[in-house]
Amino acid sequence: MSKVFFEQLGLPEPDIDLDVRSSSHGRQTAMIMIGVEEAIKKFNLSMVIAQGDTNTVLAAALASVKMLIPFSHVEAGLRSWDRRMPEEVNRIIADIVAELNFAPSYLAAVNLMHTGISLRKLRYR
Repeated sequence: MSKVFFEQLGLPEPDIDLDVRSSSHGRQTAMIMIGVEEAIKKFNLSMVIAQGDTNTVLAAALASVKMLIPFSHVEAGLRSWDRRMPEEVNRIIADIVAELNFAPSYLAAVNLMHTGISLRKLRYR
């Protein structure tokens, strides 16, 4: 499906395809973390930026901070307030470990502050 997506939108092929398929949350997150670690080393990254609330975002957040590379979260602070949703857990963890949180709304920024995120790590607007 992703190949069709790139073709139809006229997007360039990605530099890396982690080739991680559907699996359990733990297995999928672990496989993505391995791929992100390899990408950080290969490209000598100075920061990792991820957008959203997927297992990929969680894995990117964990891999980068464990490798002492700053992580930035785009769409930070969004909440459903339902921790039974895997995406909610991914959002919270990504926000907490991020060096920079880019909040898409005033409410998201307030959510981050209530989570204990320092204003130094918060960007809004």
